[in-house]
Amino acid sequence: MRKFIGYYRVSSEEQRKGKLSIPTQQEDCHGWAQRHGVRIVREFIESHSGRWPKARPVYEEALEYLRTHPDVEGIIVFQVNRLARNLTDGSYLLEVLRKSVVCLEYGEICPDDSTGVLTFNILLSVGAHYSAELSRRVRRGMRARAERGHFVGVRPLGYIVDDTVQPHSSKLDPDRAHIIRELFEAVRDQKMTLDQATEWARARGLRTSKGREPARSEIHHILTNPAYYGMVRTKDALYPGRHEPIISKELFDGVQEILNRGDGARTKRENPFKGLLKCGHCGRQFTLTEKLKAGKTYRYLHCYGPRQE
Repeated sequence: MRKFIGYYRVSSEEQRKGKLSIPTQQEDCHGWAQRHGVRIVREFIESHSGRWPKARPVYEEALEYLRTHPDVEGIIVFQVNRLARNLTDGSYLLEVLRKSVVCLEYGEICPDDSTGVLTFNILLSVGAHYSAELSRRVRRGMRARAERGHFVGVRPLGYIVDDTVQPHSSKLDPDRAHIIRELFEAVRDQKMTLDQATEWARARGLRTSKGREPARSEIHHILTNPAYYGMVRTKDALYPGRHEPIISKELFDGVQEILNRGDGARTKRENPFKGLLKCGHCGRQFTLTEKLKAGKTYRYLHCYGPRQE
């Protein structure tokens, strides 16, 4: 009996509950295997976007399994877009691993089937185009929200959803807004460094939305975020917001002067690995962050990976 593996993927809660749910994919793939005398020797399940190449750990595990098991002839997927929405990941199976791909809509595609490979690559291109177009529409929608004065993405610390005016309105967080205002005033009046501001905020009881003490980088983000004097910031522009400001523009500008002074809050940090270390999955450079614990500074390198759909 021929051996294949199964790969099932969802990338959103909507897919998890709809016709692309994992149980649906499994059931249909098992049915195809039984009808064609194929045994699925192992299954790989993942909840992840398929747009970016080499960015899915479970999919990489599936490829490794195919590499190390020459008796396994290929992979079975519900649809081509469940396998990948980029050209790199999909083509790698046929062109490098020389494994067959079974897509239930089109049947088995073998590495030596030139017509099937052409069809498969066209389907991958359609999926890649769909992802790019979806990303473009999302960015356009986010820009439109910002132009209307609404926050884009997660609300800044100090603001919460206004349940009386849905869906995008915000109001002051009664537990945090006054602490953030006092933080700005303390930095300006006491000319604090960023480390001092971080310790002050923690001692004052400021906590993140998840209930933990804010990191130094999070305090810097707060102190440089124009949202607190009534603006909405995007990657390219500032727009007047509809939310209530926590501080004045004058106070914000005064804090920026403190942060930008030569001896002040923006302490220069030497990073000998800057620009040298990159993520092996997505190729992006690592970001250096620091955390202060028990009087000691610990440095960590992070990869935040590609944006998800």
